[in-house]
Amino acid sequence: AGPASAEAMRAAAEAMRASNRWVAAVARANPLIEVLISIDPTVVSPDEMVAHLAELAGAGVRGVKLHPISQCFSPADPRLFPIYDLCCDAGLVVLSHSGPGHRGGASATPAEFAPVLRQWPRLRLVLAHLGGASWTETAELADSFPQVVFDLSEIIEWAGAPNAPSAADLAGLVRHVGADRVMLGSDFPWYDPARTADRVAGLPGLGPAERAAILGGTATRFFGLE
Repeated sequence: AGPASAEAMRAAAEAMRASNRWVAAVARANPLIEVLISIDPTVVSPDEMVAHLAELAGAGVRGVKLHPISQCFSPADPRLFPIYDLCCDAGLVVLSHSGPGHRGGASATPAEFAPVLRQWPRLRLVLAHLGGASWTETAELADSFPQVVFDLSEIIEWAGAPNAPSAADLAGLVRHVGADRVMLGSDFPWYDPARTADRVAGLPGLGPAERAAILGGTATRFFGLE
């Protein structure tokens, strides 16, 4: 089991590197595309992650995407510390899934990012889903750490469902955080971006400037795409 497991890990690491290099090459060939790459500390060492990210950052990659729940680590996992250091030093973005874990597994609630943001106050962090099923923690994190921004992918699709925010709750959370800190997000291929944009247009109580920020202004400013 040991050698087979090690071989599977090596294969997963090489597949991750190959996928990331392909994504970076696509972005280099198309000036309209900006990309983040996948980083998984469970299949590569911290030194290997840093070397891989540094390689592709030099090729124009904007940062990394993390999914603590699917990849089975916490946001404050020490294996990620070198990545946070590099992202701060190089101005790279960290986009992470946010929300509770399942059946006692790894979790990524907004509150669990607080230690990371305290230790790396210059970290350019985007939390997906406005906290997801832990959305009631999002306002406190946003108040405590004005450097963090959010997207509202997925959560806007199940607004009004049991245990989810209503459309009015979600609009209120956006206004509390500030629309200049909230961007669209797609969670593609699970949702249709055009449908998500229509749902943003239907959120109650938001003005034209707030909707425009969510639908492009926040991302344009955050990623320096002007």
